[in-house]
Amino acid sequence: MRRRSRPAIERGKVVAAVSLALAALAGGRPPGAAAAGSSCEICHSEIAVAYRGSAHAQAEITCTDCHGGNPSDPEASAMASGAGFKGRPERRRVPEFCGSCHSDRAEMAEYGLPTHQLDDYKQSLHGKAWQQGDTKVAVCTDCHGRHRILGEKDPRSTVSRKRVAETCARCHSDAALMSQYRLPATALQEYLASVHARATESGAREAAPTCSTCHAGHAALPPQERDIPNVCSRCHGLVKDLAKAGPHREAVARGVMSCVSCHGYHGVAAAADRQLLSSCGSCHQRFSAEAEIGDRLYAALATSAQRYQWARETVDWLEQNGVFVQDLRGRLAEANMGLLQGRSDQHALDPAVVEKDLVITESVVDAVWEEMRRFQTSASVRRAGLGLYWCYTAVLLLLLHWQRRRSVEGPD
Repeated sequence: MRRRSRPAIERGKVVAAVSLALAALAGGRPPGAAAAGSSCEICHSEIAVAYRGSAHAQAEITCTDCHGGNPSDPEASAMASGAGFKGRPERRRVPEFCGSCHSDRAEMAEYGLPTHQLDDYKQSLHGKAWQQGDTKVAVCTDCHGRHRILGEKDPRSTVSRKRVAETCARCHSDAALMSQYRLPATALQEYLASVHARATESGAREAAPTCSTCHAGHAALPPQERDIPNVCSRCHGLVKDLAKAGPHREAVARGVMSCVSCHGYHGVAAAADRQLLSSCGSCHQRFSAEAEIGDRLYAALATSAQRYQWARETVDWLEQNGVFVQDLRGRLAEANMGLLQGRSDQHALDPAVVEKDLVITESVVDAVWEEMRRFQTSASVRRAGLGLYWCYTAVLLLLLHWQRRRSVEGPD
């Protein structure tokens, strides 16, 4: 503990005494003021400030509830064993220390909190290593902090949706530490480049996955290959059913293939049609029957996607040229749904199913093409009519000019 000067301690005693008196006169304390008037503040003022904004302070859990001691005694005797002082727990004792309250159903019932966290932690890779005496693995305070502990729904919390990856990376981006466990230290960089991270950061998808979504929170475990489809299907349930019905079902059941075989692990990229070529080619030889299925799927999806993009741009152009296009815009939405359905159904690896999905997309593109043709025909007619009009006008002007000259010059 940092030693403080005698004058500073004396000033602290005065502050503590005044605070105790004010607290007594107030007859109560607002949320977050559980440490106010405590002699703990004499030496630990910075910690007290951090604590007052915490979930524990809101619940009126005081310093002595965790550390023991006598908060009304401004002397060193406040930290005597006779005063029940427990001090700061050793790192190896932190999970049990926190669990002494958080595993107590009667204690947590008041706050509506679960009590399974310690049991979950003991089943995790972190917890198993901790039980074997490894003090380098993550314990409660590494993730949740020590005194400024906030609930997971608080955006300032270290375990909130947008910050949990940063928290996990404190250890998992440490190459020296990860090398001791034969783990890569690139998970955060890969995740931050993923479609999941972009959706989480932008807020576009409230359910977009973070570390704890796939690996669980306290029960942190890397999913096994055969379990990955179940993990991904929490969000992508339809895709799982399609994959189970397709030719990859036996490989998935044996655990030799899963979603990550094609989409990657932490760095899951946005789906792209060209991915069919690289993904299929990573396992299947070029020009094999399996590779031909991938080629056919790619040809159907990529062609429809290009034609759909052309249709969107054409509708925009038609609108800029005064054509009423609201009906076409409604049909474009249908075309996009067909394209999305085809990209989902590709997991069944049946080109006929995908080509059937794309019929609506192709029909809408054809309708846009027909509207474009009508517009061009109409425009051609208008241009031809306008040309005739100007030719007639020019001839008429010439005749009028000739007639005027004759009238001015007189007869020959």
